[in-house]
Amino acid sequence: MTRFMQLIVFVALCCSLSAAQAIVAPEGKHNVLRSDDNGRPASTRAIEGVMSSADILEKAEQVIFTADGSRVSSVRGRFAFERRESSEAAVRAFLLAHRSLFNLPDDRSMLEFSGDRSGGGSRQFNYQMRICDIPVEASEIAVYVGNDNEIVLINGSFPIVGEIANSISLDAAAAIAIAEKQLGLQKRRINSSAERLIHVEENVGRVCYRVHVAAAQPLGDWELLIDAESGAEVSRRNLMRFYDGKGSTYVSHPLKCEPTVETLPDLIDGTLKGRYADIHNDETANAVSEDGTFVYPTHNLHFNEAMMYYLVNRVHAYFSGLGFDRLDSPMKAVVRYDVLYDNAFFSVLENALYFGDGYKFNDLAREESVCFHEYAHAARHQIVKLKYEGEAGAIDEGVADYFSASLSDDPIVGEFIVAKMNKPWLRNLSEAQHHYPESIVGQVHEDGKIWGCTLWGLRVRLGAATADRLVLNSLYYLSPDATFLHGLNALLLADENTSAGKNSAVIREVLAARGICEENSRRYIFSGRQIRQIIHFESLHNN
Repeated sequence: MTRFMQLIVFVALCCSLSAAQAIVAPEGKHNVLRSDDNGRPASTRAIEGVMSSADILEKAEQVIFTADGSRVSSVRGRFAFERRESSEAAVRAFLLAHRSLFNLPDDRSMLEFSGDRSGGGSRQFNYQMRICDIPVEASEIAVYVGNDNEIVLINGSFPIVGEIANSISLDAAAAIAIAEKQLGLQKRRINSSAERLIHVEENVGRVCYRVHVAAAQPLGDWELLIDAESGAEVSRRNLMRFYDGKGSTYVSHPLKCEPTVETLPDLIDGTLKGRYADIHNDETANAVSEDGTFVYPTHNLHFNEAMMYYLVNRVHAYFSGLGFDRLDSPMKAVVRYDVLYDNAFFSVLENALYFGDGYKFNDLAREESVCFHEYAHAARHQIVKLKYEGEAGAIDEGVADYFSASLSDDPIVGEFIVAKMNKPWLRNLSEAQHHYPESIVGQVHEDGKIWGCTLWGLRVRLGAATADRLVLNSLYYLSPDATFLHGLNALLLADENTSAGKNSAVIREVLAARGICEENSRRYIFSGRQIRQIIHFESLHNN
């Protein structure tokens, strides 16, 4: 069956619909439907609009409908004016003569001329639907008049608006405040703006504010629709354009692989700044590329920048896959920091990562586990601000080691950076000798081995997917001065509230094997059983 025959059959079916089958337009505060539109499906109106325009059908070369088939998207052909001049009045008369085709309402004031321009050998006349002087979203019609003064193309049509279902109780300033709060705005690039429009869904219009927020954090050119009466968020989208580039990197580190060229996702401009990463070089000017290509030999000072961009995006995607969204903005990361600096760190005050190029250590930006470890500190800090001392600091380091090792799928952390010191690794989460409390030495990295090895033991028993989520969710139950026993409670509560406690026996077993249990706590503790015994004792003695 040809497309034309399919169209004829569809028209016949649409025209045979009974009143009971038709979709009735809703009744509301402000009815703007054409008088003959009530009670018919949108697809029927669209098809009948075309079929009722005989002169259009005779001269049309093509008619395209919107994706849902509810209205005309484009009409191409050659259509002469009744009068030969191509004035706006003549174009308007043409549209009004075919109001059924373009869904024009009876009220002619709703067809507003918004300007004309010339280009490409034609003159373009632009119109928009307005109700009570408020523009209707996605209601643009553009009429193109060729150099022979005939209409050659009409793009767009009006939506059907059965009613306006709300009123206006908010002003623009209130809408902006709501949008910025919904967005979690931390920093704006320019002042936000708002304008009214009518948003249409299923023939029902709602007055909204279209709010534009140019945000530095979370990065984007955000457009939010806010209901003008209730303040509810109707929709959100990021208008900023991101693109994928490519760059040279080690996917792990030089002892494991050769450099490769990998995709660098979500770049913004000609630098290594993107949706989730913002890379800086402390030794030289930041890398620049007009086409998004950041491919360098390993001796080039910019190699670390491309690698760090790749790694930060990789670890962000990992945490995002666990349901974590509190770092959905560009993470600043500085490579080649200072001179022969033998460390990497997460700056709490800047929310930024720093990587030295090493003296005793190898370059700290060239091992994936180092980047993942520091990023894990940043993620943990968004959930709980642990004190960097005692067992709380050890939990902090152990958690960072765990996430780094789990993402790398390797219990060894820091293999490359200590290689020139003739050491096999910086830390190894599969080691068995770290046990509580006798292994406590009062240094957060050393004591963190107990907690990191314990979490790795959970991963071995439960699998990476379960353990990763369990460890992440446990952070929400910690306090800043948490101990290992608090960590045990946090794991049990996270399991109870996300997995109905099905892993509690394994959690207790694995942690007890490392000495983490009530009996070994370094603080005074009453168990529930002991508390009940005390209450019973005092009740017997009337105390």
